[in-house]
Amino acid sequence: MSLILIEITNHLWMYKHAVWKLGRSMPLELCNIGLLLAIGLLLTRMKIYFELLFFIALLGATQAIITSALTYDFPHFRFFHFFYAHLMIVWVTLYFLWAKGYYPTFSSVIKVVLFINLLLPAILLINKVADGNYWFLRHKPKSPSFMDILGPYPWYILSLESLLVFLILIVWICLRSWLKGEKKTSYSES
Repeated sequence: MSLILIEITNHLWMYKHAVWKLGRSMPLELCNIGLLLAIGLLLTRMKIYFELLFFIALLGATQAIITSALTYDFPHFRFFHFFYAHLMIVWVTLYFLWAKGYYPTFSSVIKVVLFINLLLPAILLINKVADGNYWFLRHKPKSPSFMDILGPYPWYILSLESLLVFLILIVWICLRSWLKGEKKTSYSES
């Protein structure tokens, strides 16, 4: 419930202060989508939400927390909103992993790559219509970022896609190895 309330409050705040813009305020960034998936997972417990959220949380939300580009500093509401929303995306994922026993499979890898690629044309269209830059698909961020090493537009988008698939596979392989190690440890202790 708190995730729904903080997100609604964020949009109301943006609207009240006349900073809500179609091209940058809709919940279309990958972490916004992750937040919606986390809410869906908490409300329904459906594994498909976990499968999509797992990689978005571990690769997207954690990267956003570590390299946060904030417009508002502490103690502004938007500062708290940013960290609360991103930390909760990660926390919900880890809770379902550790406490509820949800695990991604290789099928989850395929689902999240398909999910992102099926959303891509819609995001491109919305960017064009709303003069937005969701997912940085129209241009790189103005401030220096890791995207600077991925090539010029539009090639950095293909580089991002390749990097995404590579990192998702690495995370899945690492988790799979860790789970196998956990099973061996628990059997040897018995």
